Amino acid sequence: MRALSVVMVLALLPAVAACESTPRAPGCVPPPHEDGLLDEYARDPVWIVQPDGATRVGRPKRIKACAQMSREDVSWTSVTLQFQLSRDYDAAALRRTYEPAVRKQDWLVDEPPPGPMPPGHVLLQYCRRVQDVTSVLAIESQPVRRMDVRPSDGDRPTAPVWQEEPGGIYLTITAEPSRRSCQDTTP
Repeated sequence: MRALSVVMVLALLPAVAACESTPRAPGCVPPPHEDGLLDEYARDPVWIVQPDGATRVGRPKRIKACAQMSREDVSWTSVTLQFQLSRDYDAAALRRTYEPAVRKQDWLVDEPPPGPMPPGHVLLQYCRRVQDVTSVLAIESQPVRRMDVRPSDGDRPTAPVWQEEPGGIYLTITAEPSRRSCQDTTP
């Protein structure tokens, strides 16, 4: 799970919305007291933070564990929220924005999964025990993307035709019951 990006989790949301009819993954066991755990996640003060230059996309979404999304993908107990950005956020700005809410709940800084991040992407990760389940808060920022959308055929204009795709902030609190503690970094 640790290598799974917040964006990938959000991409699964439409399929998870039909969780009741989605088959359960064989051998998958949700964390104990999953509904209470989701309630606790939903009460975290991180959800009420409104980043400057961002527009909230919907409300926090609760996802139950063990829905078989595809041959490889299984849902995890989590709560997610997305913001659309009109400007980019670097690591310092993201920390300043979310630090007060993170401190209120005693989240501990957690190492993000190893590996490179795409240019302009920022991932802050925190950990704490919630109802005796190791839980991870991921705060990810993706930059505004500018793309040249000129056609590739022979009628291609010489000057670029720029199109912007908004950036985003993606928040997820996920249960990681296989981690015995925040110090245990094995997934």
